[in-house]
Amino acid sequence: MKFEYDIYTVSWGHGVDTAPVLAELNTRGANGWELVATTRDESPSDEHDEEIVMFVFKRPAAAKKAAPAPKKKKK
Repeated sequence: MKFEYDIYTVSWGHGVDTAPVLAELNTRGANGWELVATTRDESPSDEHDEEIVMFVFKRPAAAKKAAPAPKKKKK
């Protein structure tokens, strides 16, 4: 089975409303995406105490129609 991947990145500060992030995650789940990993980066020079959060998703790749077999040449 082949998969396709997508990444959703968001800036997330402490105490920020999580409703928009939750809505995005639910939308992706409804569209067949499965959350497979998360990571965050908090810059030491960040004065606002915000983090960049990355969500990695995968889902089965859409089946591509096989190319038709080449026609045999008549002799």
